[in-house]
Amino acid sequence: MAVVYPQRSDSDRTRRGGSAVDCLLWSPEDVTIRFLESLALADPDVAEQMLAPQVEYRVGHSGTRRGRAAVMRRLHRIAGSSWGFDVVVHEVTRDGSTVRTERTDALIRGRLRIQVGVRGTAEVHDGKIIRWQDEMGRVALARAISRGLLGAVVPSMRAHMPPQ
Repeated sequence: MAVVYPQRSDSDRTRRGGSAVDCLLWSPEDVTIRFLESLALADPDVAEQMLAPQVEYRVGHSGTRRGRAAVMRRLHRIAGSSWGFDVVVHEVTRDGSTVRTERTDALIRGRLRIQVGVRGTAEVHDGKIIRWQDEMGRVALARAISRGLLGAVVPSMRAHMPPQ
């Protein structure tokens, strides 16, 4: 199960609106955090409902994916099928409709765990993410892959999520 900051109790979820249908009532920070939570909980249906039909998604310097269907295909490859996804959010800041996150993401497949620091930026309008961009350093990503491969062979070298 994902560890996400700030964690919310079940009563808090109910009070604030407990489903993606209610996301119009959520703040941009709530939408961003709940989107990440839904990916970590392998619930793509909830994640998809938080994306605007015309959403744009970009990771680093790779090409931009446009449209909900294209973004969901990419996210299914990242956090679906045989891969798992975990996230710890360290900091969330908001400037108007723009939400920035400093977080640690982990891609998990069997004993392989690739864990890297990510700076994410989401633009949220009317309870829907219209633009999402994740940035990570190339050197940090190369180190994370190397450590993940080493940790798959030597368990004591396996990365662990940082405390909140």
